[in-house]
Order: sequence, then structure tokens, then C-alpha cells
Amino acid sequence: MRKLLARLTLAELRAECVRMELCQDGEELTSMKKPELARLIKEFLLACGNDPTSFDFSAEAAEEPEVGPLTNPTYSTSSNLGVSQPPSFSLVGPRRGHRWAAWSDEFQTYVSLFGELSPERKTALLLHCAGSEVQQWKKTLTVVPAEDEDQYSALLRAMNDAFSPVESILFERYRLGEIKQLVGEPLDDFATRLRVQARFCKLLCASCNAPCEEDALVASMIKNTTSSKFRQLVFEKRLSRLDEVLQLGRALESAEVHSQEMIKESVLASEYKGPKGTRRVGGNPNPQTPAMKPIKCKFCAGMHMPLKSQCKAYGKTCNQCGRMNHFASCCEMSNSVVSKVTELPHSGASKRAFVNAVVEGQSLTFLLDLGANVNVLPRRFIPAERTQKHEGHIVAFGGDRIPTLGSVHLPLHLKGSRPKSVTFLVTDTQQPILGSQACIDLGLVTVHRPSFLCNQLNLEEPSLKVLNKEFDHLFKESEAHTMNHTKAVVHVKEDAQPRYLRARPVPLALRDRVKEELVDRGTLERVESSEWASPIVTVLKPEGKVRICADNTCTISPVIEKHLYPLPHPDELFGDLSGAEVFSKLDFRHCYEQYELDARSKDLLTINTPLGLMRYKALPYGLSSAPAIVQAAQEKLLDGIENVKIYIDDLLVYSKSMREHQITLRKIYERLSAAGARLNLKKCIFGTHEFTYLGFKVSKQGKAVDPNLVRPVLEFPTPSTSSQVKSFLGLVQFYGQFVKNLSLVAAPLHELAKPTVDFAWSKEAEECFETIKKTLSNAPILTYYDPVLPLYLSTDASPIGLGAVLSHVIDGVDRPIAFASRKLSAAEKNYSQIDREATGIMFGLNRFERHLLGRKFTIRTDHKPLEYILTPRKELPLVVTARLSRFALRLAMFSYEITHVKGSLNLNADALSRGPLDPPDDAIDDTGKLQCLALSSYSTEVRELQKATEEDESLSAVIEAARTDNWSKVTQKSFLSKRHQFSIKDNMLFWGIRFVVPSSLRSKFIEELHLSHRGIVKMKATSRSKVWWPNIDQDIEDLVNVCSTCQSNAPSPPSKFVPFSPASPWERVHIDFLHFKNKDFLILVDAGSKWIEAASMTNTSTVHTLQRLLYWFSRFGFPKGVHSDNGPQFANPAFRARLSEWGVKLTLSPPYHPQSNGQAERAVRILKDLMRKNPNIPVDELLFTYRSTPLACGKSPAELLLARPVRTRLDGLLPLSAKQSKEPVRVKAPVWCKNFNAKTPKW
Repeated sequence: MRKLLARLTLAELRAECVRMELCQDGEELTSMKKPELARLIKEFLLACGNDPTSFDFSAEAAEEPEVGPLTNPTYSTSSNLGVSQPPSFSLVGPRRGHRWAAWSDEFQTYVSLFGELSPERKTALLLHCAGSEVQQWKKTLTVVPAEDEDQYSALLRAMNDAFSPVESILFERYRLGEIKQLVGEPLDDFATRLRVQARFCKLLCASCNAPCEEDALVASMIKNTTSSKFRQLVFEKRLSRLDEVLQLGRALESAEVHSQEMIKESVLASEYKGPKGTRRVGGNPNPQTPAMKPIKCKFCAGMHMPLKSQCKAYGKTCNQCGRMNHFASCCEMSNSVVSKVTELPHSGASKRAFVNAVVEGQSLTFLLDLGANVNVLPRRFIPAERTQKHEGHIVAFGGDRIPTLGSVHLPLHLKGSRPKSVTFLVTDTQQPILGSQACIDLGLVTVHRPSFLCNQLNLEEPSLKVLNKEFDHLFKESEAHTMNHTKAVVHVKEDAQPRYLRARPVPLALRDRVKEELVDRGTLERVESSEWASPIVTVLKPEGKVRICADNTCTISPVIEKHLYPLPHPDELFGDLSGAEVFSKLDFRHCYEQYELDARSKDLLTINTPLGLMRYKALPYGLSSAPAIVQAAQEKLLDGIENVKIYIDDLLVYSKSMREHQITLRKIYERLSAAGARLNLKKCIFGTHEFTYLGFKVSKQGKAVDPNLVRPVLEFPTPSTSSQVKSFLGLVQFYGQFVKNLSLVAAPLHELAKPTVDFAWSKEAEECFETIKKTLSNAPILTYYDPVLPLYLSTDASPIGLGAVLSHVIDGVDRPIAFASRKLSAAEKNYSQIDREATGIMFGLNRFERHLLGRKFTIRTDHKPLEYILTPRKELPLVVTARLSRFALRLAMFSYEITHVKGSLNLNADALSRGPLDPPDDAIDDTGKLQCLALSSYSTEVRELQKATEEDESLSAVIEAARTDNWSKVTQKSFLSKRHQFSIKDNMLFWGIRFVVPSSLRSKFIEELHLSHRGIVKMKATSRSKVWWPNIDQDIEDLVNVCSTCQSNAPSPPSKFVPFSPASPWERVHIDFLHFKNKDFLILVDAGSKWIEAASMTNTSTVHTLQRLLYWFSRFGFPKGVHSDNGPQFANPAFRARLSEWGVKLTLSPPYHPQSNGQAERAVRILKDLMRKNPNIPVDELLFTYRSTPLACGKSPAELLLARPVRTRLDGLLPLSAKQSKEPVRVKAPVWCKNFNAKTPKW
């Protein structure tokens, strides 16, 4: 046949192409030349299994040169092999790395056809095929072969380094999710394009680290298919395997084709076309179409008559391949795949797998087709009489039917194994095929079935998109939004006493930004007064903005009443998910701030700011009772809706079908819309089959632990010192009960950790190390999170990293939930040891916040000072670093206890901190800018400060001690007392936010403070927000005291008040008027005894005032003096004259000095308080109570004035003593008796 084809004329070749259906359009066939036709026939013969290597079309090609718009000028024909060489590689264009990978594979296949070639010939062939651009690039490069490397290998290595793609796994996975099925594209072709892209996504199985692409391919295929019916059937049948999904898709495509044939709807042109050289099975052998019937054009994708003049793409250049007469959207180079795998080459033909096997004494080459569900044997290998009758047919790739001639059971023998019986379907095809199940049974393929997807792909149904668009108002990004008719209530203990703390000073550089933040913040409102007031703490963000937080640790937090509403147990959340296949997760936007506070709660949450008192309108973050409050409100909001689980601000929606899921989501949306709620679209997931929820991977198969939780254990770095080996062994020993034969497995590491053995990491140690890590990473070492069991967070910090372990205590034994570790950033390495340990705690809180927030837990640290500094039962020390202040505010939102454990008992966290992972990109020193503000107002250069600090021996010792937490070399008490409050920034020492000035610069700084001669108080106030050194206050005082300018301009010292005490009671009295409830009272108080007289005055004239005074003087006598204010009654000359007649001296208070009449002012206040509290008791009775009550001296005013105690009602209630009840009488003593008879003596 090959000789026959070689002798065919051009017309005969065209006729052969028509017969073989290599061309679908007669007009295109006419324009094709003989070389192009010959190439199509060669590819057809290659697909049929013939050997085309002896083909030589060079003679025919020479007769008619290769021209025409549909020929590819980049391909040439080898005169020796008759095989097309790869096209030239272009260095310009998108996705160069991926294009190079494909071109390199094609070139390697091409070179293999030449047999053994010398490195020089391979190099020349490589440059020739690559083209002129690569040749010019080669001239600019000097390639030096490595040892045992030839010139060809060195050049190929250099080209791979230069052209290989820069990997971005996230972007490649994004592209995988964006690949859409084209209109009319067969499902197998669509799957091929997905497989090609999946190669760059590096989808690995979490359990065995092997490639795992099947689940991701199925997810993308279902998401982006054009057939909603196909998608619905996949969900209904609960298919998850790729071969099952493809089989269903092929059946649907075949059924659609047959349905169209039955109703005689003639399809004149396909909307999708495979590459030239593919044979369409079952098509119409006649390529001619009716002349005047519109068709859908494959070149422009439009509907028009089959004429070039009506095609919009005719004469246009494709942006994809550069060829003429078609658009890029219809380009074969980007979209072409092969339509039938059983007979024609696939787009990945170079990677097809074959196996040799013996069947019935015949050696056959089988194609391994994992997409096939049956085994196929051509009829030429088996006599017809041995086949059994078989009803049905095979649906091929693309939906074509292949009739079966019967079935047969035959033994199949593979080399090195025993024969196994295999069932074959006999067909009239050329290639024997082994399907997927046979490949598995024969051990030719190993199937890895992970328990969950390696890469989460969101399957958002079109119906859900429509639903989300209908309720798009739920996803609006609005600030300070609260729900309707829903108020949060914060309760405090009954015996709680209000605490009002003054506003803390704000650094001068931050005042304007703090005021702007307070004004712009929509969750605050001004108030005039409040019994409760918490100060604020400001933290400077890296972008220059400020974060304002309320410090409730000393005000409301200790007395807040814990909300007893329970958070849901995991068994409640996951117990009802059996049978669910579709899931969604809804996340509330600023959930807490959507709940408005009631009036009483607003007063409790008042903050004291530079702008005055302000209070929160909505529930703020940071309250320990807030999670329970929100949980109760959320459950009440969605009460009655089935198939929804609520955990604070996360909603889990689950259903058995997409239709049921859509109904449930609509109910939730309607309820949220009526309440005025808002959702965070960026954190929501809709209609997925698998996602992460509360630390678990949720899917229809069940829940599994998130593999990211055990990543720190798997990535523990190889130890490089014996101390690191000890740390790792400490971690292993801590969980030793979970590792079988641990002492035997870890023996090499124990030997290496001995102090008498020199450290040398051997292959045996490496194998032991990897075995232990692999064993520890298994599920048995990680227990499930349980809100009921005691929860512990163990943290530690080393000079290189941070470590944290979350664990439960079960039956008295620690069971870890998850590990976490990371390296310290460059800035964090400069922290003092206490700051590093606190940073480790914050790292653990941030990493496991979902597990810790809203429940009681215990923090375990091996740094003793943190137990006292961060304890929730004590107030934060007055002077701590800004970092610790911020950490304490962060801790306020948790309900925790902190305990100290010895370092030897904290080896699990210690090991993670000494073998950390790389730090996150955002692990920066977020207090650096705040500290630098303390230096910005001084002219001293930072380099000068650093140099002076390094030259100061005492400060250098303190810095070293702060970094190593070893203070043995520091002797100065002023430094030792503050050792837990120092931090280091750019090799400079800070106490809190105050820069510690070296001794050589202290005179310069104190002169700067003394500028403008502001005095001792102002200088100290400025220094306390800027700088510090030992005895700075004394240095300031000494400087001011010797400054002549300060002393000469100092104000006079204030005069002291000298009280003039009377020598005896009723010597001097004070008088004043009291106005209470529309009544006027004249008040008199004795300065010596504090005796008070009061009388209601209907007329306050001088005459009536004198009358009342005379009434009092008539009982107690005239005093020596009367003191009053400058009231018109008292300043009247008649008043003074009358008192003079009585021998009484009148003195008046000086203007603007009412304190000289303080006795009367105090008496007025005492009497007014008594009348306000006892409105129904007469004034005289109130005065009697006051006069009989002892003063601070132990005697009452009555005793001081009358020289005797007065009898009160209490005295009448007491029993009389024997002395008072009767006179003493002796026994038998004579007594006199009263005789009432008038006629006898009286006695």
C-alpha cells in the first residue's frame, strides 16, 4: 500500500483523502497541495500502526511546492525519514516556559527516530530545528560542559535553564479552574486539555505525596462543562472517579447524536474540529453539503451560507498561530484534540503506554487505556467460532459507536507473572486494548485514592450565581452596619463597682491620626459623662494608619458576667452531615459589629479618648462573652431553617442535591435580608463538594484532619547539632506512646545525642530521622478537637524561631491536636527574650485562634515573668514595652489562664521553636515606626546613637543580656529592676517606648530637654515619653536648681492657709443661708463643737436674721465672734451695729476666698444631704441625729457643747442597770413607808 500511495497523483491523493475522511470541507481540500495531502495520509498510516519510515514524498513535493494559505510553513519534511520535524521555537510570546516544555518533548521524540547520533550531530540538529532566534541566542552564550557531560547535554541543560517556566502553582491551578468546554467540543477532548494543564499544577496526595490529579480534573470538568444535564446526572449518580464521569459524558454525547439522526436534523458543519489527520468514525463519507443551507462556520463561528465571501474570517490573520482565514477562537492549534482514542493518535500520543503479552500463543502489543471500561481484541486474532454472542456496542472517544462481534474469555500471560483470565470484546479494529480494570487487576497500574482533594476547587453552579445576584445586597461592603431589631446585652456582676480611668497620653506625632480615626469610625458616638470609662491604646500600623483598641482589662473585663450560652459541640456540627454532597460556607462581614448594643451596655463600654468620652454603638471585638452572645443571636436569627449549622460567624449549609441546596440557601438569604445582615463574599464558598471547616476537611465521605496542621512535623529540618537532636528526641519522647518500638527506632539518634560522641550526621541517622517523622505524621498522633476536654497551648521561643503545640489532656495524658512553628524575622531576632516568648504566645494564639476563641484554655510557657505580666487576674504593669501592651490587649479577648512549666517539660514546643519553618512575609516589627517616632524630634543622627550605644559598656552589657536572657554580668540595680521591659531596635536599647540614652550623649539630651527653661515638671513630662537613663529625674532637678534663669524667674511659693481654731465651744460661730426645695434656711455652726442650728426663714431680711440669732444666743449665750460671707443681710451696717451692742465681733470673708467660711459651707452641705436623703423627716429630728453622732475625735457635737451626752432613742431601748433600777438596801434594815391615811402620820 505504501508503494501505491507513493505513485498516486495529486488528484488521486485528494480522492484518497475524501475516502479516508481526512478532510471535512471540499473547498479546503481543493486548496491543499500534494505535500500537505501526503502528510495527512502519513499521519493516518501512523495511527493505524503501519511503519511510515520508508515513505518518501520528496519527489512529489518537488513537483509542486508547498504554498497556500492553509499550509504550515514552519514544518519541513525529512528526505530520509519522511517525518515532519518540529517547528521553529519562538522566544517571543506568552507562556514561553510551557511552550518550551512541549517543544522539547516533541524534539526528543523526533531525534529518537534517527537512532544513535553523535553529540555533535545532535547539537547541530537541535539548533537547526529550534530556528534562527535560538541560534542567535546561542551566539551570546558560552556553554561549558560539566564533568562527564557532552556538548549536546550541556546545551540542552542551558536551554532548559533559560526557557523553563517559572513555577507559580497557584496561577497554574487558577488556569486549570478557568478552562471552559468549547461549544460542540467532545468531552474527551475537553478532558485532554484539562490533563495537559494539570501537569503544571503539581497536585499531590497528602498521604503518599504521589501525583493526584483525578479529583481536581473531575471538579473542573463538572464546573466548566457546557452541558447542565451532564452536570446534573453526575450529582445524581454521585460519581467521583474520572473514568465514570467520562463514561457518562460519552454516553450522553452518543445519545444526543443518535437522537439528532432519528429526527433527521442534518448537521452540516461541526462547531469543533480536531486536528488534521484524525479520522471521524461514523461521519458522512460525502463531504459535500447543500449549497444554499446556512451552516455554522468553523472559521468564524458564525451562521452563513457555505461561501468564502460570507465568512468574516476570510482574509484575516489568526492571533494564535499566525495563519490565515480563521479567528483565534476557532484556531485548531489552541483547541485541537483527537476524537477517537481506539484508532487514532491522541494529543498525548508520545506518552501512550503499551505492554507486550501472550494470548493464545500469540505475542500481542496492548494499548493501556485507563479511560476505557472494556478490553478490546481485534477479530483477526481470534476465530469467529470461539466468540460468544454479545449484545450492545462500544461508545468510543467522541461518542462514536463501535459494533461488537462477540466476547471471549482468554488467558493473558505477562512476563514474570502467572496467566490471568481476561474478558475481551471482539471488534473490527486494529489495536488490542486493555481497559482500566484489567490494568489494575494485572498490576500494571497502581491507583491512589486520597481521602480528600489535594486542591480545593469551588463548584459554583449557574443557579447559585443567579441566586447570589438576586440577593447581591447581602454582599455589599458597607461600614458600621447593624441588623434590624436585634440588640446585644452585656451583663456585669451585681456587686460590680464602676471604674473610671482617665485617658492615657497619646504621642504627639499620633494625635492627629488618632483623632481622625475616632471621628471616621462609625461604631463610636460621643457622650457627655459616664460612670465607666476605659482608656485606649494606639498602635501604629505599617501603612501609617493607627489601630485604636479599648483596654478593658482593669475596668469591665474582671466584672463582666460570662454568657452561659454554649458554643456548639463538633458532634452537633458534623453529626447530621451523613449523605450530604453539596456544601456552602457563609461568612458574616464584621459579625460582632452587626449587633447593636442596648443603652446600658453602651455605657459599660465607654472609652476615654483625647476627644473626650465615646462609647461603642455595636458589640466590639475583645470581650470574652462576645462569642457566646453572637452564637445565641445567630441561632435565634436562623431558627427553623434545616440543613444549616452555625458556629459564631460561620454558617455551614449542606444538602443532598444541588436543588435542595438552592432552596436552603434561598431561605437563609431571605432571613438574613429581612434582618439586614451582611456577608463577606470573599470568604464565602458556594456549592462545593469539599472544603475546610473548623479545622476539618468536610466532604461527602466524612471529615478528615487538615493536612496543613501536621506540616511542621513533616518539615522539621535535619538536625545540624547535637542540641537539635536532643530537641527532636524530646519531641519524639513526648509522644513516644504513639510510636511502636520507639526506643529501637530512635537508637541511632540517642547515640548521636550523647555528649561524649562527636556529631556526624550519617545515612543511618537520616533514615531514622525520616522514619520517626513519617510515623509521627500519621493520624493516631493527632486527636480531634473537643470543646469539652481541657485545652492547653504550649509555646516556646528560641533565638531562631517560635513553636506552639495545641493539645488536650485525656486521662491525664497530653494528646496533641496540631503543631505550629516558624522562624523569627530579622526584626524579631533583636527582641529581648521576654518579648520573644510573648511573641511565641501570640503566634500560637493567631495560629489556633479558631480553636481557642470563646472557650477556657491554659497557656503553658517556660518563661516565668510572663506568668505574672500577662495573667488576666492582675493589672498590666505601668511600664512595659509597647509590644507587651498590645499583646495584653489581644489576650483580653480570650478566656485563659497562664502557667509556668520547666523547660525540661516543654520539649515539644521547644523542639518546634528550634526547628522552625520559614517566617511569613508579614512577620515584621510593627512597633518599629512607633519607636522611631520617639527619636524623630531630635537632631541627633541615628548612626550617632547606635555608635554611642555600642561604645557604652553598661548599655552593651544590657543589650547582650536582653538578647540572651542572661543578666549575670549586669550589676546596676536600675537596669535589673527593668530587665523584663527592655527591647532592642536597630542595636539601640528601649525601655518601653523610651530610648535609653548612652552616657556620652546624656548632657546633650538634657540640654535639649532644658531648652526654653520650661522647668522641672515639664522637662520630666517630656522625658517620660521620649528618653530614659538611670537617675534622669535627679539630673533634671540638679540642672534646673543651678540654672540662674530658671531660679530668677520662678514664681513665688504659694501661701499656706492657717486655720484659726477657737479656744472653747461657742467662742466663734459661722452663719450662712441654705436654699433647698424653694425654702430658705439660716444655718449656724459652732467652730469649736461643730454644733449646727437651722431654722426655716420666710423672710431673710437683716431684722429677721437678727431675731433668729438672738433666739439661739438666748439659750447658749453670746459668742465672741460671728463669721459670714458678704451676703446683703450680713454686710448691712445695722447688722454689724446690733452685734456690737451684744458684744459680738463680726468678720466677713474676703472677696473670692469663700474657703475662709468653710465651716458654714460644710454645715450647709451636711444639712442638704440629710434633707435630700430623708425628705419626710423634720429638720429638727435630723439635727438631733447629727448632734448626737460622734465626730472623728470620738465625741458628739452635743458632748462638746453641753459637756454631757444627750439621751437618744437608742438609750430608751437598752435595759436599765441594777444601779439605776433600785437603791441598795441591806437585809433586815429598817425602812420608812408612806401612809396615805389622812388620819394617821404620813410615815
